[in-house]
Amino acid sequence: MDWGLLDDDHTSLPSRGFVLKHRRQVRVAGWTMLALGTAALIFPLFFTMATTYVVGWLLLMVGAITLYHALCAVTWDASALSTSVAILYLGGGVILLTMPQAGSVGVTAIMAVAFVVQGGVEWILSRKRRPRYGWQLVRASAIASIVLGAVLFWVVSDTAGLLLGTILGLNILLTGVSFLAVVYLPNNTAG
Repeated sequence: MDWGLLDDDHTSLPSRGFVLKHRRQVRVAGWTMLALGTAALIFPLFFTMATTYVVGWLLLMVGAITLYHALCAVTWDASALSTSVAILYLGGGVILLTMPQAGSVGVTAIMAVAFVVQGGVEWILSRKRRPRYGWQLVRASAIASIVLGAVLFWVVSDTAGLLLGTILGLNILLTGVSFLAVVYLPNNTAG
């Protein structure tokens, strides 16, 4: 069944028709990312701490779920292993929530890797998209994500507090720009 989601060559990329049909949603996503990216550039320390707290809470939730699973495990081996994993998750969450400045260094390193992976995925998507509309902006966003991730990883221990929020802001902002460009670009811009 063809829902008009994929290009004619059936790659995993949205077709121009799909983008046009859902223009409003793509535009809202793009403008939202642009606003959040700008806010992160203006308040980098806030966004660094917010990211650290979110990761801390996620670790606590995963730890609680894993601990529940460990308590429900039938065998002692499964219970012991799951309990040890739960303790690691819970401990990581507690550390991030009680010492966010120190935890931001680890979160910064994880985000650096995430940016590089995101850039790699965007690079692949831009290669599949070429020469159709918007491929250059997807490629530019890929390069920016890879460079920002590399910079973030390079200086992770020196300025983790401010740099994570700044680079997170740049990454979100550039992704928003590429979303908006795909919506607003004319159909005949293939070059």
